[in-house]
Amino acid sequence: AERAAERAARWDGRISVAADNGAASSVLSGDAEALDALGEELRGEGVRAKRVPVNYASHSAHVDALRERLLRDLAPVAPREGEVPMLSTVTGTWVTGPELDAAYWFDNLRHRVRFAPVVGTLATSGHTAFVEVSPHPVLTMSIQETVEDLDAAAVVTGTLRRDEGGPRRFLRSLAEQYVRGTGCDWTVCYPGARLVDVPTYPFQRSHYWERPEAGPATAPAPGAAADESGFWADVERDDAQALASRLDVGAERLRDILPALSAWRRDRLTDAAVDAWRYRVSWSPLPGGPFAGLTGTWLLVTPPDAPRAKAVAEALTVHGAAVVTVETD
Repeated sequence: AERAAERAARWDGRISVAADNGAASSVLSGDAEALDALGEELRGEGVRAKRVPVNYASHSAHVDALRERLLRDLAPVAPREGEVPMLSTVTGTWVTGPELDAAYWFDNLRHRVRFAPVVGTLATSGHTAFVEVSPHPVLTMSIQETVEDLDAAAVVTGTLRRDEGGPRRFLRSLAEQYVRGTGCDWTVCYPGARLVDVPTYPFQRSHYWERPEAGPATAPAPGAAADESGFWADVERDDAQALASRLDVGAERLRDILPALSAWRRDRLTDAAVDAWRYRVSWSPLPGGPFAGLTGTWLLVTPPDAPRAKAVAEALTVHGAAVVTVETD
């Protein structure tokens, strides 16, 4: 935020800091030409900068021209005491309701959004759960970075995601909060349900081990292929921001692992391509007719204590083969 304010100050009021979203994310607002020029400067220095597709410059001096009209139009608004206090990103202080008059809402539109400082205040004063209520996570990553910078213990989640706007995605986000220790009123989801006591005796358990024979192929979950393809595309591009957004984690947490993961991915793709150049594995059916049994000596190389290898040896022996087993370490 300090660096963003320093760069904006060089433009003599033509650019303002619109929002402090996090330690590594700020929003600037102001004259379009000045923003374009500053954006080119920043990208030339290796700073990720992009334009937000809007046709107005809120949180900047451009809003001053609307002051009288906004105060007049909002004058009938009669704020009252609320039920839940709010830590204001305008003032950085707690408000309970009566403060939210026309002047407050003008200041809200005109001045900087102090989002990161407010998140920091909450995270260091006992608040341990942050939920971004939105159609797609926009600030979740910034919240996570702020919490991590302060070494605070907090759970950060969104609600919905792009192309996942239904109740299933919402409940999944709710479950993410719940399994990490946040309370949840499940009676809203299951009206009429009641709590029951669990048995006082140990549960009966049955083990279902994987069978040696292959079962039918399992169809991938809907959207799984697209999600996996997008994940690896982000890895191959070394796009930490896109990958962090996809995984709902801070980009800083991917700084060390992403280069290694990207290199591993390139090596696997190269190996696959080279293998395809060298040979192809094909299977040809044997001619029909009665099976005459096996002949000769068969060498079976196995790891120690391999039940499946033992089963193979027994099957070969039953069908007439002389099996020599060699165990390797």
